[in-house]
Amino acid sequence: MRHFFDQLGTARGQDELGALSADGRKILMFWIKEVAPGSWDAGYKVMNVDGSNQTPIGVTGEIFFAELSPNRSQLVFSRSLNSRDRLFKADLSGANEVQLTSPGDQYSDQVPSWAGGVPGRIAFIRETRSIWIMNADGSGQTVVVPDGDSWLHDTFSLALSPDGTRIAFECTPTIHEVDICVVNVDGTGKTQLTTTVGSDQSPRWTRDGRIIFTSRRDGNSEVYIMNADGTDQTNLTNTPDVSESTSTP
Repeated sequence: MRHFFDQLGTARGQDELGALSADGRKILMFWIKEVAPGSWDAGYKVMNVDGSNQTPIGVTGEIFFAELSPNRSQLVFSRSLNSRDRLFKADLSGANEVQLTSPGDQYSDQVPSWAGGVPGRIAFIRETRSIWIMNADGSGQTVVVPDGDSWLHDTFSLALSPDGTRIAFECTPTIHEVDICVVNVDGTGKTQLTTTVGSDQSPRWTRDGRIIFTSRRDGNSEVYIMNADGTDQTNLTNTPDVSESTSTP
């Protein structure tokens, strides 16, 4: 969810799934609604996985790419500052907001993923061309997959494993084909997990260490799940491609 208003379209009000906390107990939800013709309100709320106890977060201003901390008490997110995106964290109430990254005017930091044992670590994408990891307080910023790596090209999604040891990310080992790859947080063990024709994108880890992702290998977008080593890739949705249906008079 790049920005509050990127996906408004003609909707009058809708909820967009944001992110599941690393322990699987809370969902961070993005919502938008039209409060008057041409005027929109938007924000984030946290709720239990059964939909109960929906609570708006107190962070003000436009934020995007928000994710919950491992203990569900804080939020990490991007905010535009001096025309570039920086990473911040804050309590869900909005208190104690702290800027975590300030790499220089030529870079933007986006798509944070917060996991591992409390306080955890935060993986993120810098300028869609490199993958980094840092401590939860912003210290120890270390490149995992560097700018110039042949597998990175306009990378827009990653996910840090629940134990904080591996990063699943969108990669392009083959030109014009987006796949799912994984790498250890120390930069070793970079491995391509998907190889089928059709883009594989938006990886997310399950609590038991598997990876959920979307794939267009069937001609339309479907949700798949696989083991962390890429085996047992299974279609979870099996939605027919309506574009392939025809009617005969």
